[in-house]
This record gives sequence, C-alpha cells and structure tokens, in this order.
Amino acid sequence: MLQYMAMSKKIAIDLTQIPPNKTGIGVYALNLVKEIIATDLSKWDFEITFFAQDDDNEWQHIINGNNRCQLISINSSTYRKLFRRFLFEQFTFPRLCKKMGIDTIYSFHYTTPYFTRICR
Repeated sequence: MLQYMAMSKKIAIDLTQIPPNKTGIGVYALNLVKEIIATDLSKWDFEITFFAQDDDNEWQHIINGNNRCQLISINSSTYRKLFRRFLFEQFTFPRLCKKMGIDTIYSFHYTTPYFTRICR
C-alpha cells in the first residue's frame, strides 16, 4: 500500500465506518494505521489525513502528534446512523477531500464514494 501511496501527495484514509468496538476489518484498520504512524514518514513525500468518528478516541491517541498526519473527527451522533453516513460517504466526504486537495481516498470497508475519481 505504501508504494501506491507514495505516488500521491495527499491521501485521505476513511476510518468512519469502523466502530469503536473493533473486530474484523476494524482490527485490520487499527493495525495498519499503527504501522503507518510507526513508519518514518519523512522519507515519503506525502501527507495523510485520517477521517474518523469522534466517539472513537483510540484514533486520537494513535494519530495525534505525528507531523505528517492529521485526524479529522466527524460527528458520530449524526454519522453512526446508516443513511446519514451513506450521504456523508457519497457526497460530503468526496467534496471535502476535493476542497482539501486530496489526491487519493483509501476506504477500508465495502463501500467507497462512487462519484469521484480519487478513490482506491
């Protein structure tokens, strides 16, 4: 994954589908994010922006403090509801990424924004 990511300047990693009680893909995402953070990112020419829901403090503890990564928290009381999360994922999230100059979106779950070309 890091080889592909090195081609992009700004990468968004969507953790918004991951519940606070991690199992399955959540454990995979947690371990991958820990490895990304543990990597010496100064050798790479990119920035990573993680998006997670604000009711999952574990991401804040792992991500905050890394100067090449940032965490953007979204409102969990709104976006843990399936239909609203779908709207966020398909419309709000891609627009926000475009506005931020994101080159690539990486999503862990079975859904990704359909109406954008920056998804992987």
